[in-house]
Amino acid sequence: MSKPSAKSMWQPTIPINQSIYEDDTTKRAPLGTRLEVGDKVFYYAQASASVSGGIVLSNLAISGTAETLVSCTGTTGNSYLTITAGTNMTANDYAEGVLYSHTVTGGIRSYRIKSHGSIGSAGTGTVYLYDTLEANIVAADTVGIMKHPYKKVKVVNAATNVAMGVATIDVTANGYFWMQTFGPAAVGVEADGTAPAGDIVVAGTGGYLKQGGATGDDHSDTVVGKAIGIDATNIGGTAQESTLVWLTMRH
Repeated sequence: MSKPSAKSMWQPTIPINQSIYEDDTTKRAPLGTRLEVGDKVFYYAQASASVSGGIVLSNLAISGTAETLVSCTGTTGNSYLTITAGTNMTANDYAEGVLYSHTVTGGIRSYRIKSHGSIGSAGTGTVYLYDTLEANIVAADTVGIMKHPYKKVKVVNAATNVAMGVATIDVTANGYFWMQTFGPAAVGVEADGTAPAGDIVVAGTGGYLKQGGATGDDHSDTVVGKAIGIDATNIGGTAQESTLVWLTMRH
């Protein structure tokens, strides 16, 4: 059996015509598409605003802003529901996201969203699912809706944020790009931060790193990875200085 060449291992066939070194305001692949390049892993994502390379990113959908619907009704066996929105919903803004419910009769369930139309605040519309409902959902049940975790990612800036990955290039607002989640990456460090080699690091102010477990303004308890480069305090300790980190957020 022939072995793959070094070139094929380090320069794999990218599933879309967009390299890890570019962003694009045109979506070229499903969000969450996985790419492995050598010892690095990337996932296809969209930025909510412009972001600089070397910054830790979170997501609007899992940063304390998942939406609770005013009401929702659906029948067992159907692959759609009728909802009353809590805020304005642009058409398909929640497509590929999650609808989750806690019903009196059906317990706790979650469903992947296929599509939906434009629904105004307090307006009524239909949400279509990939799967059928396992139990009836009535207006009195608790139901929430969340966007795809890689849709409109943003800079970590609050305690409710969950670190999702790192932008390895500068990305424009609404740009689609490959977000790195695993393997070696250069990541910015806070002005007062330290990241000596071997230490666990978490996201701090403005998406820069802080030493895990340090007191102060840590914004995310999510472990970003382990520092494997120069101690940031030895290279100035100013914001936007960087250290090499072995990311461990998602393989």
